[in-house]
Amino acid sequence: ESGCGALSNIIARSTENKERLMKLNGPKLICAGMDAHPNVAEVQRQGCAAVWSLTANSTRGQSATEQVGGVACVCSAMEVHPENGDVQENACGAIRNLTAYSTEIKVEATN
Repeated sequence: ESGCGALSNIIARSTENKERLMKLNGPKLICAGMDAHPNVAEVQRQGCAAVWSLTANSTRGQSATEQVGGVACVCSAMEVHPENGDVQENACGAIRNLTAYSTEIKVEATN
């Protein structure tokens, strides 16, 4: 959980750091962490926050995250933790960013 939280903070306001993270397969690593701990709400909250940050104002971040199954990863967090408002809030922010510029991703998110 701390790893995703740290990533979220590092990339939140830095395009340069987002680019560095994407070169290191950041979207894949974030989703892998979330997939490895689906029942740990704090991991899901921080993972969704990291996806939200990575995809903010970044079509490259959105595309890279979508390519590794980021939409499904975030939607899974929402399904497993429906009563956790923090998970839901961060997941909604991530989904909003992921679907902002792509009709294909919007369709995936609604299925």
